[in-house]
Amino acid sequence: MKSLLAEYETLDPECDSVRIRELMEEGAGLIDREAQPKKWAAFRYRYAQVSEEVDPSAALAAYRESIDFLDPKEDQELLADCHRAIGILMIHQGNLGSDAQEEAISHLEAAVTLYPDVAVWLAVLYQFRIAGDPWQNWKKRLEYLEIDATSIPKEEDPVRWARVQNELGIAMEEEPDANFYTALEKRFKFHLKALAALGNSINPTWIRTHLYLSECYLFRLGEDPEEDLFFAEQFNRKALDAWTDEFDVTLKIVALLGRVRILSVSKKHGRTEDLLQGLKHCEEAASLIDMSQPTHHTYFGNIESQRSMLLLGLIKLGQHERADELLTHARNAIRSFSSEEHIRSRRIILQAAAEGLLVVEHFADAAGLLKEALTEAEHGLGSAETISARMERIWEFRDSSALLCWCLLKLGQVEEALLELDLGKDRFWSKDIQPWSMAELYSLVPSNGALLFENFAATPGAVVVVVEKRTEIVWLPQFGKNRVMELQRGNVDGLQLGGWLHAYCFRNSQPDAWRKHIDETAGLLYEEFWVPILDQLSQLGITSGAELVWFPQGGSNVFPMHAAWKKTNTDEGRFWLLDEFTLRYAPSVRALLLKHAPAKNDCDDMLMVSNPMGDLEYSEIECAWVMRIRSRKSVQLLHGEEATTEAVSASIAGKKVVHFSSHALFDLNHPLDSSLLLAHNSRLSLRDLMPILQSDAPAMVVLSACETGMARVTSTPDESLGFPAAFLHGGSSTVLSTLWPVDDQATALLVSRFYWELSKGDMSPARALREAQIWLRQVTAKELRRLLGELKDAPPPAGPTAARLRTALRVESSEACPFAEPYFWAAFTISGKE
Repeated sequence: MKSLLAEYETLDPECDSVRIRELMEEGAGLIDREAQPKKWAAFRYRYAQVSEEVDPSAALAAYRESIDFLDPKEDQELLADCHRAIGILMIHQGNLGSDAQEEAISHLEAAVTLYPDVAVWLAVLYQFRIAGDPWQNWKKRLEYLEIDATSIPKEEDPVRWARVQNELGIAMEEEPDANFYTALEKRFKFHLKALAALGNSINPTWIRTHLYLSECYLFRLGEDPEEDLFFAEQFNRKALDAWTDEFDVTLKIVALLGRVRILSVSKKHGRTEDLLQGLKHCEEAASLIDMSQPTHHTYFGNIESQRSMLLLGLIKLGQHERADELLTHARNAIRSFSSEEHIRSRRIILQAAAEGLLVVEHFADAAGLLKEALTEAEHGLGSAETISARMERIWEFRDSSALLCWCLLKLGQVEEALLELDLGKDRFWSKDIQPWSMAELYSLVPSNGALLFENFAATPGAVVVVVEKRTEIVWLPQFGKNRVMELQRGNVDGLQLGGWLHAYCFRNSQPDAWRKHIDETAGLLYEEFWVPILDQLSQLGITSGAELVWFPQGGSNVFPMHAAWKKTNTDEGRFWLLDEFTLRYAPSVRALLLKHAPAKNDCDDMLMVSNPMGDLEYSEIECAWVMRIRSRKSVQLLHGEEATTEAVSASIAGKKVVHFSSHALFDLNHPLDSSLLLAHNSRLSLRDLMPILQSDAPAMVVLSACETGMARVTSTPDESLGFPAAFLHGGSSTVLSTLWPVDDQATALLVSRFYWELSKGDMSPARALREAQIWLRQVTAKELRRLLGELKDAPPPAGPTAARLRTALRVESSEACPFAEPYFWAAFTISGKE
C-alpha cells in the first residue's frame, strides 16, 4: 500500500490518469472494506474521478459504491460530491428513461445545498421528467432556475445571467394548463431582460435571445397579428444575419427552423410559395446536420417534423402527389425521436402524416398511423402517477381518437369508429377501459328515439345516427372542423379570438351582444347543422316527440344544440327544435353504461342547498316552490350559513336527489378545480366531490347555478370533463346543469317548473326539462304574476321577494313573454340516462 501511495504522489492527474486508475483499483483491492470502509471508499472515489473521461460507466459504479460507505454527517462534503458526480454523469450519458431520471434527480438534490451549480441540471431534469405531477415538476424546475439565477452576479457575468433569464422565460410558457397567452406575455419579459443585459455584444446567447423573441411574437395573440408576425420575422432575421462560422452550427439550424415556422403561418407571398420556401430552409438546415454528433439527432428530427408539417400544408392546397414524401419525412422524424421523452412529438407527427393521407383518401393507411399515434398516447398515460399527470396525458387522446373515428367512418366501419371515439373519452375517470358491445349500445337507444354521435375531427363533419338495431352516417359537407372552430373561436387560425368564446368572455361588459350571439348561433345551428340530420331522422321513422341523446365532440359542447330554431309563418315567427324533440346530453357511451343509482322521481330523500352565500334572493323563491311541490316528501334543507362545505359533504351520501341553488365557477384551464360556492366563501370542488360520490352517489343532481354544464374548450377541448361527467361517473343517473351564467329570476322559475313537471310521475327528467323550457319561453307576465301570488304568504325572505318580482312584472304587458329569449332558458341541459 505504501508503495502504491508513493507512486501515486509522483503522478500528474492529467497526464497519468490511466496509471492512477490502476493504482486506485489495486489499492481498493488491498483494503478490507468492512473493517476500513472510509479508506476503501476514498480509493473508489479517486478511481471514479479519474475514470469520468475514459470510462463513465466505471466511474458511475465506483461513485455509487463509495456512497454506501460514507457517513452522512462526518463525510457530508465528500458524499455531496459523489451525488453531484453521479447525477451529472447520468445526464451526459443521455436518453434517460423514467427510472434513470428519478435516480439522477435524487442524487443531484442530495448535492444542491453544498453545490448550487447543480440547480441548472435539476431544472433540465424536471423539465423532461416523465413521472410525477406535471405542475409540481414545473414548480421544481422554476425553483431550481431561480436558485441558479440568484447565484450569478449580473454585472460580472451578463451572458450567463441572460442565459438563465431565457430559461426562466421558457419555463413560464411551460406551466401545465396555464393560459397560453398570459404565460407567453410573462415569457416576453424575461427575454427582454436578457436582451437588455447583453447589450450590443453579439454572442451565442444574444442570437438565442433574438430567436426566443421571434418565437414569442410568432405565437402572440396581440391586437395586430400582422405586426406581431413582422417582429417575429425581424428578430429571426437579425439572428440569422449575426451568425458566423465561429459560432455553434446548431444555432443556425435553430434559426432556420424558426424561419420555417414563420413561413408556415405567413401569407406574405402566397400560401404555396411560403410553404415551398420553408422546405428550402429545411433543406439548408439538413445540410448542416452531423449525425455523428448525438445532439444532432434531435435537430434532424425537428427538421423532418417541420418538413412533414409543410408538406401537409401543400397537400391540403392540392399537391396530393406529395403524400409519399410526407410519409417518408414523418418516419424519419419518428426514428429520430426514439426516446421516452419524445412520446408527444411522435404522436403529433403520426397524426400529421395521417391527416395528409386522409386528404388523398388513403383511409386504411391513415387509420394505421392513427392507431400508432394512440399507442404512443397510451404509453404516455402509463407513466402518469397523479391526477394532474393523467389529465394532461389523457387530453392527448382526443384529436387522434376522434380523427381515427372519422377515418373509420369513411371506411364504413361504423361500429369500430364509435368504439374508438368513445375510447378517447373517460380515461380520466377509469384506468380500466373496456370496450362495449353494439348490443349494449342499442340498449341505450330511447324508445322510438335515437343516439346522435357527432364527429368534427375533419371536414366534412359527420353525425352517426343510432336507432334500434341500425346505424346511419349523415355527412355534413359544410359543417366540419373548420366551421365549428369558426363558430367557437371566430376563425380557424386562432390569431384573434372571436365567435362564441369572444362573446362569452365579454358577456358582462357587453350583455346585449352576448344575448344576441346566443340567439344568432342557435339559428345558424338549425340551418347549417340540423336540417340534414332531421331529414335522416324522418327517413328512419323518428317522429315528433321522440327523445334524442346527444354525444358532443370537438368543443361543440358549448353550444345549446336544443335551442336551434328556424323562421316560420307562425305567430311566434319561429320553429324551435325543442318543440319537436327532447334532447338529452351524454359525455360518452361508457358514462351511460355504468351502474347508476336508481332514478326515482318520487324518491323521499332530497338534499337542498339554498343560497349559501346569501346574495341570491331569487334562490329563496326557487327553494320555497320546490319545498311546496315536494311537501309530502323528505327534504333536508341546508340554507344560507348552514350550507358549509363540511355540512354539504357530510349530507350528500345516501340522498336520492341533491339540489344546489348556489353560485358555481368553472375553471377552463383546471377543470377539477371547478367549484360550487358555499357558505363563508368556502368551495366544494370537483376534486373534493369525487371521493364523496364513490361511496353513495345521488340518483339525480340539480345544479341550479352558473356554468355547471361547461367543459374544457380552450387549447385541448374535452367534453367529458366537468360537473355532469363527474357525477355520472360517480354513479348518478341524471344531472341538470347550465352552459353559461344564468339569470337568477329565470332560473328560479324554470327549475321550479321542472320539479312541477316531474311531480306528475310519468315524465323523465329530460322531458320535464324540455316542458319547463317551453313553458318559460311562452309564459306571459300575467301568468307569472298569478303564480307568484301563490307565495304571498310564504315566510321571509321568499314572500317579500316574490312580491317584488310581481311588482317588477307589472311594467310588462300582460301578454308579453319576458323570458322568451334563449339566453334565459337554453343554458339548462340534462345529461345522463334519463
